[in-house]
Amino acid sequence: MKKLTLLLKVLVTFSIMEIPQSLAQSALPEHCIQSPSRVKACPHTIFKRQVVNKSKHIVCVCLEDFNDIRFPAQTALEQAKQKLAIKQYAAEQGLSEAELLRLIR
Repeated sequence: MKKLTLLLKVLVTFSIMEIPQSLAQSALPEHCIQSPSRVKACPHTIFKRQVVNKSKHIVCVCLEDFNDIRFPAQTALEQAKQKLAIKQYAAEQGLSEAELLRLIR
C-alpha cells in the first residue's frame, strides 16, 4: 500500500509540474504520415527523423496505413500495383516516392 501511495504522489507531482513550452513543442511531431481516410487512432505508430533543407524534424508514421507498400512485391503484377500505390501515397502526403519509402521501411 505504501508503494502505491508513493507512486500516486510521484505521478501527481509530475502531472502538475510545468513543462517549458519550447520543450513540449519540440517533442511533438510536426507532421504525421497516415491515410487521409483514417478516423481512429493508429495502432502502429512510429516516430522518425526527417531532414529537410538541413533542418531536422520529427515525423510520426502510421505503419498500418502503408502495409501494402512497406515490403517489396514478389510478382510482376504486385510490383505494378505497388508502384501505383507508392505514387498515390506520395502525392497525398506531399513527399517524393523515395522519401515516403524511407519513412515507412
